[in-house]
Amino acid sequence: MVAVSLLLANQKIKPMHNLIVCAVAALVPLIVGTAWYSPMLFAKPWMAAVGLTEADRGKRGMAVQMIALYVLGILLAMGLMFASIHQYHLASIVINEPGFKQGSGPAFTDFMMMMDKYGHNFRTYKHGAVHGAIAAFFFALPLIGSCAAFELRGWKYVGITFGYWLINFTLMGAIVCHWCSPTLM
Repeated sequence: MVAVSLLLANQKIKPMHNLIVCAVAALVPLIVGTAWYSPMLFAKPWMAAVGLTEADRGKRGMAVQMIALYVLGILLAMGLMFASIHQYHLASIVINEPGFKQGSGPAFTDFMMMMDKYGHNFRTYKHGAVHGAIAAFFFALPLIGSCAAFELRGWKYVGITFGYWLINFTLMGAIVCHWCSPTLM
């Protein structure tokens, strides 16, 4: 925590910045879901794959579902910061070196020089989108596939659900990589 405070002071970054970016990125699943699960796209095949009818959709509290999706979207955006911003990992290499947590010593000096020189490398929408898509394939797909196997759902369900999350991970990765501060660990 001390290292975070020191980095914030040195980089003049407001601590709430990343949380605000994650809160904005968390809107992506809501927006994408509105289109993805609409009657024009995948509402009917998805409902058939999960065994729901149109009447079933109205029985659940939509507001509670949207709030839950939004809160979980914030957590996902926070996780995607670490998947798409390489600079987060630099501090983890030297965090236990003498003096680093106090903002002194050779490791801290080297860290700050690296961040000053390379701290904004690979901080583009494109880079974040690539890492978001990679994370979707290595995290979302295995989770969706495993759940589908145990819930006896077919490949259509896996395809529709994974397609939705692939788009979300890609867009959210792009947002957080480009806009989040790499010095908040």
